Amino acid sequence: MTATKKTEMKKILRKLNNRRGESLSEVLIALLISSLGIALLAVMITSSVRMITESRTTVESYVAAENALAVRTGSTGQTGTVTLTNNGGHDQDLTDNVSSDIPVTYYVNSVIGGKPVIAYRKGN
Repeated sequence: MTATKKTEMKKILRKLNNRRGESLSEVLIALLISSLGIALLAVMITSSVRMITESRTTVESYVAAENALAVRTGSTGQTGTVTLTNNGGHDQDLTDNVSSDIPVTYYVNSVIGGKPVIAYRKGN
C-alpha cells in the first residue's frame, strides 16, 4: 500500500471508531438531500397520476367513438360520395395526383366532442 492509501484508511478507521457522532452540518446536509429526493419522488408520482388520467380519458373517448361507429342509429342512411385523393403519397394502388369519387351511404351516429361520428358503407 502507498502512504496516501494508508493515511486515508487511518482517517476512515478513526471516523468509524469516533464516539462523538456526526456534526450538525452533516446531519442538516443529509436531511436536505433526503428531502430533495422525497420532493422529486412526489413530483414523479403526481406526474404519473396526471398522465394516467389523461390517457384514460383519451382511451374512453376512443372507445366511445369506436362504439358509435359500430351502431347505425339513423333509420335510413343518406347518400353521398367520398373522394380519395393521392397527392404523391406512397400508396401503390393509386397513381400520383389521382382522385376518385366513391358513392356511399352514410349514417351520423352521434356527436362526440362537438364532432359528428359518421359511419359509411360503399353504395351500390
